[in-house]
Amino acid sequence: RGRAMADARTFDEQWVPIIHGFITKAPPGSVADVCQAVRQLTQARIPDELMGRSCTDHHERLLTAVPLPSPNGGVGLICESGRVGSRAQKTVSYQHPLTESVFVVEQETGACTGIKDNKQRGNDLNAELGNLDREVADPFKRALEAALGGYVRDTYPEATTDGTLQGSEGHAGVGVYLSGGKEVGDNQFEIRVGLSARRSRPKGHWAGNWVSLWKMPLAPGQNEPAALSGILEFRAHYAEECNFHSRRKAVRRATVKETRDPEKWAKEFVDCIRRFEDEFHCGTEDFCATVGAGALKSMRRVLPLSKERFDWRPIRHALVKDMKNAADKSERSST
Repeated sequence: RGRAMADARTFDEQWVPIIHGFITKAPPGSVADVCQAVRQLTQARIPDELMGRSCTDHHERLLTAVPLPSPNGGVGLICESGRVGSRAQKTVSYQHPLTESVFVVEQETGACTGIKDNKQRGNDLNAELGNLDREVADPFKRALEAALGGYVRDTYPEATTDGTLQGSEGHAGVGVYLSGGKEVGDNQFEIRVGLSARRSRPKGHWAGNWVSLWKMPLAPGQNEPAALSGILEFRAHYAEECNFHSRRKAVRRATVKETRDPEKWAKEFVDCIRRFEDEFHCGTEDFCATVGAGALKSMRRVLPLSKERFDWRPIRHALVKDMKNAADKSERSST
């Protein structure tokens, strides 16, 4: 019945930016609920292209970590650097660089629906030159993947036996992506790193998402230090008798002196990420500890002259209104 009503109503193109904003800004882990609410709100058939593009933008903004099925296993990242094909689809494919495979994601649910092989070989001259660049870059990529893998396992535990994680659910993953230099065959490349962790506890009405994005142009053996730049972002949502959104973001830059030895370079790269993430994490904890006594307290309304807090229970005010109406009616009838 609800579907028939939705199909009967005409979709208004003026709704496009509103719907896109609702979905892309959905709290971590809530995009499916927001999509359902949008359908109920519009009571019209929303174009699949709009829903797919909006959900893709949401997941790529949060760098959503997705558990992958067997036999590959592991965790894949929904990110722009790894996207294969168009984003305006219900299902979108992404690279999993560690296994050189492609995993398919149903964007509204954020779940992996399949995995396929991504190994490709080129026969033309440009592909051969590209492979030469890849041969130069691969040792650095593999060393960085190994170093980051250990860092993620130590820093973002999957187990929920610890007191702070008990009853929660979530995943953490990292991806290392390569792109060519300005010219094919110049032995230069850009390396991009995406690190993401998400955790939620539905019974506790909270969810959070951590994103760490880094990039570095590198020519192995270059004399000057390699420039590293990145963005850290944390989003949280708490919804027990409220709708509290929290977001912190920071931009960081550093240099990596080592450019010849892949193992030493990877260690220095990961040490920079660890230092910046530790600093950002401590700052976020300080913010959470002081926001109640600071920013939130300043937003509270001052008590009225009666010094009584406003009672937000609707039934209380409905009862008072009914009593007043009954008193007025009784007074009029007596006169």
